[in-house]
Amino acid sequence: MEGVYTDAPGGGATVEHGFSYDNDRFKSGYTNNGNLIGSWIGREGQGADAWATYWLNPKSKIELNFRHQKISPQFIPDGGTLTDLGVSSEYWLRSNLGVSVWVQHERWLFPVIQSNYATNVTAAVQIMFEPRKLFQHSHSTVSTPASQP
Repeated sequence: MEGVYTDAPGGGATVEHGFSYDNDRFKSGYTNNGNLIGSWIGREGQGADAWATYWLNPKSKIELNFRHQKISPQFIPDGGTLTDLGVSSEYWLRSNLGVSVWVQHERWLFPVIQSNYATNVTAAVQIMFEPRKLFQHSHSTVSTPASQP
């Protein structure tokens, strides 16, 4: 589980766009051209991300995930929210053949882009194959020429 908060406390008229992020390591803080980098929440946002994994065996698993983001209306007009919920599974049928399935439902509202909520569902299926014999080294011995007297 992870929680992130980059929306400065206080709010109201005291908060203006273009916060200055800084630290002792980089001259302009952890930014690139004034934009915060290294965080999925971005500037003036708050959010939570949670996931849980259940291992069926050493190679097969089921994973659930939830994420919620909220962007301050002081950063973009009317702010915005994004929430998604997903489930994925990786199951190995044999030692070299498996299948991966992933489904995610997402709901978002950013009035500056679209005035009402939008939702979507995304899904993927992947067949996994590990052709071990193609990449194994041969066990034959290599003879070296006999040394000459």
